[in-house]
Amino acid sequence: MSLRLSVGRIDEQTLVDHLQSRPLLNTSPPLEARHGYLPSTLRRTRTAKASKQPVPASLDPDFTLRDPHGTGLAGEDLTYESPLLETLWDLVRHGELDKAIEVCEQGGEPWRAATLMGGRRWNMPGLTTDTLEEMGGLDGNRKRALWKKSCRAMAKNPTLPAAERHLYAALISDLPHLHNALETWEDLLWANVQYKMEARLERRWKELGGFWQEEDRLLGEDAEFAGVSMGGMDDIFAAIGAVQKNEVQCVLKMTSEGNYRWLMIRASKRDPYIVAQKMIILGRTDALLNQFVDLLEQIQETVSEE
Repeated sequence: MSLRLSVGRIDEQTLVDHLQSRPLLNTSPPLEARHGYLPSTLRRTRTAKASKQPVPASLDPDFTLRDPHGTGLAGEDLTYESPLLETLWDLVRHGELDKAIEVCEQGGEPWRAATLMGGRRWNMPGLTTDTLEEMGGLDGNRKRALWKKSCRAMAKNPTLPAAERHLYAALISDLPHLHNALETWEDLLWANVQYKMEARLERRWKELGGFWQEEDRLLGEDAEFAGVSMGGMDDIFAAIGAVQKNEVQCVLKMTSEGNYRWLMIRASKRDPYIVAQKMIILGRTDALLNQFVDLLEQIQETVSEE
């Protein structure tokens, strides 16, 4: 018995769109809108000031980082930060950047919304034949290199909450600082494909020269993507396999802390559904179906007729 079916490889952008789509009935974590900037902290500060008690010199967004041992955020403001960052990470993970910006504005953090806006890639309609019908104004962040440098500094900053570091690492596809936030095989694949795509964009901008070349001269070359291979999906799956192997060795030493996440991702490599996904992505459905046929024949030979 022979069954043959072959399709082309799935391109990376199509794959990212698929990995960012939400399962049926799945929505982002619910989050209440917050009116105004740090309302609980402002009320506490006004009360302290009226009673002649010490108050922070400033309540700008970075005041808790400058003085980690100070009064910090008050009450509801403190408890609001964690679900806010988790919601933003979930939205960025599912490709809903505009909604994440809206959530920041509704939560009284327009400054954070501005930092997320830098994730919009710069675009000039009409530069290519497929965008001639989309003539309009310039869109996105032209100073992306400067923005990325700032995001990478935040992703590396140990004084920031883990959720905040993961959020900015995801925005710039900073794979080394994103690993701890990846909980499923799909998360791992999404992060690695985004990493490769960002590296290709970096290389293409360097080839274009002009403004991008001048930006590199001022800011210095982004070493993060300097040695990234421009290979295809085979290289991505090889990189995922290597990471999973290393992380399993690490997790095996940490099981007393209850961290089994990477063990589950490692085990998922043998999940038939994931194996089928991988073969389809690589354009090897003919081999997949032939293996399936061979297994059916083996089963048929081992099952006695009644």
